[in-house]
Amino acid sequence: MRRPRLCANFRCDWHRNQSWPQSWRPDRSGLLCLSEEIRKGLPAALVYEIRNAALETPSAAAILEQLKQNTVVIAVVDTRKRRHRIMGNLRIDTLQPRIPAPHFLGRQSVTSPSKSDEAA
Repeated sequence: MRRPRLCANFRCDWHRNQSWPQSWRPDRSGLLCLSEEIRKGLPAALVYEIRNAALETPSAAAILEQLKQNTVVIAVVDTRKRRHRIMGNLRIDTLQPRIPAPHFLGRQSVTSPSKSDEAA
C-alpha cells in the first residue's frame, strides 16, 4: 500500500531534531511530538500520548523538558483525549499580555507570565 505524498512527507519533531535519541522515536517513546508557531516568534508544541502510560516514563519527562526549553506552551493530549497545558520556559515580551492559544488547545488563551511567576 502506498502512502499519500502528504503522509510520506510528514515529519514529527523526532524527525526534525537530529539530536533526539532513538529512544524518543514515537514508536519507542509512545509520544508523538509536533511543533508550530502560534504567532511569529511564539513556538508551541503538541504532544500526543499514543501508548497508555507513556507520559509516566523517564523518556517522557526528558522529552517534555527538551520541548519546554524552546516553547511558550505545550499541549499534551493523553490516550483518553484529555488535554493538559504545560508552560514552556521561553519568555515572551511582557508588554504583550495575551498570546493566542495553539489551535490544538481550543478556545483557551494563554497569558504571559506575571512578575510573581518569574520570581518563583
